[in-house]
Amino acid sequence: MEGTFDFRVYAMDYATIIEEKMVSVTNNVFDFHLQESFAWSFETGVFEPQWIFGGNAPWFITTTNPYDGLYCSQSGAIGNNSTSEMEITLFLSSGGDISFFRKVSSEATYDFLEFYIDNVLQDEWSGELDWAEVSFPVAYGEHTFKWVYSKDQSVANGSDCGWIDYIIFPPIIPPPDPAEIALSPLSFEVTLAPDGSTVEQLNIGNTGEMVLGFELFKSYLTDGGGSKAYCSSVGGGGDEFIENVTIGTINNTSSQSYYADYTSLSTNVNIGESYSISITNGDPIWSSDQCGIWVDWNQNEDFTDDGTITVSGTPGVGPYTATIIPPINAMGGPTRMRVQIIYAATPNPCVASFSYGEVEDYTLVVNNNFVDWLTLNPITGSVAGSDNMDINVSFNATGMEIGDYFANVIINSNDPVYPQVIVPCTLHVVDQISVDLKAVLEGPFAGNEMQTTLNTSGMLPLNQPFSAVPWNYSGTESVAAIPNADVVDWVLVELRETPGDASTATPATTIGSQAGFILKDGSIVAIDGISLLRFDLVIAQNLFTVVYHRNHIGIMSASPLANAAGAYTLNFSSAAGQAHGGPSSQKEIAPGVWAMFAGDADGNGTVNMDDKLLEWQVQAGTKGFMGEDYNLDGQVDNQDKDDCWLINNGKTTYIPYE
Repeated sequence: MEGTFDFRVYAMDYATIIEEKMVSVTNNVFDFHLQESFAWSFETGVFEPQWIFGGNAPWFITTTNPYDGLYCSQSGAIGNNSTSEMEITLFLSSGGDISFFRKVSSEATYDFLEFYIDNVLQDEWSGELDWAEVSFPVAYGEHTFKWVYSKDQSVANGSDCGWIDYIIFPPIIPPPDPAEIALSPLSFEVTLAPDGSTVEQLNIGNTGEMVLGFELFKSYLTDGGGSKAYCSSVGGGGDEFIENVTIGTINNTSSQSYYADYTSLSTNVNIGESYSISITNGDPIWSSDQCGIWVDWNQNEDFTDDGTITVSGTPGVGPYTATIIPPINAMGGPTRMRVQIIYAATPNPCVASFSYGEVEDYTLVVNNNFVDWLTLNPITGSVAGSDNMDINVSFNATGMEIGDYFANVIINSNDPVYPQVIVPCTLHVVDQISVDLKAVLEGPFAGNEMQTTLNTSGMLPLNQPFSAVPWNYSGTESVAAIPNADVVDWVLVELRETPGDASTATPATTIGSQAGFILKDGSIVAIDGISLLRFDLVIAQNLFTVVYHRNHIGIMSASPLANAAGAYTLNFSSAAGQAHGGPSSQKEIAPGVWAMFAGDADGNGTVNMDDKLLEWQVQAGTKGFMGEDYNLDGQVDNQDKDDCWLINNGKTTYIPYE
């Protein structure tokens, strides 16, 4: 087959004509290039699923007088003051023109065939108009194209309908995946000393393709049991909580007197905290059709709805539930809460048609000493597809009392599945300090982290192992199970406080000890496997820390620990000078990584012949949680002797013992 032919290509997924053009054929090979535009000509005889219909009657496909091919689309039969609507939403890969052929037979200047792009009227036609092509510009992106035949209140002329055929769209592609929010972490739990502060990072990611737009809000919460999270007593009622209060009871004992019998209510509220009110109707003969609540936060008789109060409930059924969040800028002291309920009777005991509105005021006492302890920055933003950004979440305990505080970070976004996500935040204000330490054990270190063989082999004990000589630690730390797969082993952390330098931090200056876990990245954590070690201490002088392990030489900080908002931080592994004694107290086992010396089986602070002859040699060939297992692989063998003890023989601790 050779020659030139009229060639028409159909897209089977849209059942449309993609292109119609002359095509050269040589040696039975088609040589053609499809243009990017798409033509929709209704030639399948049915509407594809992309089409949506509305109004009083749907459009339909007809074979009567089409412009192109055998079929066209015609508006449905409707009466006066009615519409017949047909629309489709598509994603355009580039801007261009949409064109189509239209025909109309209607009452001129009264009944119209209309065309909309994204609900904006582009043009309209009426009267007797034969097929003609019209064209309108449209930009890249997702758009809704709608055709409407609309009738006024009277008169029908002609065929009283409109027709559409051969629609040519700019290039069409599947729309990008919608924005999809991803958060890390999913919650915050922060411990601060009074007047301490810290800044955490909330990472907002977008695993979708479209841009994620978001806005952040915060909501302070009570502890869930009706008590305050932070409140000083005002007027003697500081611990009151508005919840499940029956506000209205209708008294209809008199046929001419209908009123609400309200009970006086005076309640303290804290700025930023969330409160609930349940409003019920006490008389079954009445239904409460509407309910509204307003509070004069500015104490200026302005009861404008400012978004601080939401009311929900089924009209005529109830009960109604209101949520009140006093805003940060609310004036302190007594103010008015206004409650309005509109009632209707079913059946009405008085007249055929009757409704009654009742308005009552209650006293709220706003505590103005609430501490706004949570700050978000920024509070709005956008994240491109497959990208992320950090939000500063600041916790500030300045002026706060000892206690636990709760808030939610509320994230509203254009994620169609999770348009609102809540990140719970807990702030513990305590007379405690946190110790954020890192160290590395030489024995299990390989590559760039420590191995967790004792953990994965199930050999780690569930109780702290430092009760024996030489540590004689009496702590009762224990776990039901090793908390996570990153745990390498137990360690013992000791705190010493002194007005002098490291040389004066002797055992006599010890103020606290605690057993915890060392993770494969060197982090030293509490027995939950996550939290920092915390001590019920108030530090007034220089604080030094000691880290002990069962068979590695212990180390002590060379300088006082740095304090940031009650958290004392030190990374022993980052440099030789971090441990007292400098390069002699640790060894560099990788570029820039300093580790505790392995080989001290008896824990006396020195690697010597006793660790070989009295310890390793006695246990050689055994397996388990052994002090002589210097590389922590669960076996006492020549690797422990040759790779750990031998190269460290003669090393000693620089922790002051006197």
